[in-house]
Amino acid sequence: IALFIFFLISNLAALAAAHFIFAGKIGKPSAVSLDFDFWKAQLIQASPLWLSQLFGIAYLKAAPLILFRLNGEEAVGIYSAGFVIVDGLWIMAGCFVYSIFPMISRMDEQEVKRQYLSGLKFITLLFLIIAGLVFVAADRIVSLFYSSNFIPAIPLFRLLAVAAMMVALDTLNSMTIIGIRRQFFLPFINGAALALNLVLTLIFVLRIGYTGAAWALIASEFFVFIAMFLVLNRFLLNRPGVRSIK
Repeated sequence: IALFIFFLISNLAALAAAHFIFAGKIGKPSAVSLDFDFWKAQLIQASPLWLSQLFGIAYLKAAPLILFRLNGEEAVGIYSAGFVIVDGLWIMAGCFVYSIFPMISRMDEQEVKRQYLSGLKFITLLFLIIAGLVFVAADRIVSLFYSSNFIPAIPLFRLLAVAAMMVALDTLNSMTIIGIRRQFFLPFINGAALALNLVLTLIFVLRIGYTGAAWALIASEFFVFIAMFLVLNRFLLNRPGVRSIK
């Protein structure tokens, strides 16, 4: 409860700061009115984004619910401890991707392609190193941050390190797709990934326990990577006048 209250207060403070910044840059509204036409237009334009976010978060977070029903709370605890790696690399990738998104959304195709390929190389190299370190030092990481009860989770940590790297790459791909205004593909990709993840998680968890959830996540993220890359290759990398990726 104390952590929740701290989280609530910090977010209210961020909201207040954002309000003052916007009020200073844009100005305070002279009157409050309801503009349903504006809301309708915004909902239509934004619906692919919130649907893709809903499906994407669902397939990343669905495993604990399935694990709880099939393997109990101990399996949920072990999987959640390892999933910290995925959350951490996801946030790190987001910090980089969200910082370049305003530029991508304003660039022409040549510049977007150059920015994307540079970002792809950077994220691949950086997160390959991080995931490799986690993979190699998983036993020491578990011993350092968790109790001896989590020693059996070392293979899970290694699998989730691989999944975390795929999540980082897919974060860049999804934001680039939004930047080139092809976001209507994202709900279909993430929706299909959600369905695939649910099926694979059920199958793998029943057979090999909580490590099965990690394998299902890797398979789902690999599917997302291939699907998003095909979209980028079709509408960015392989367009006339834009040299395709080697």
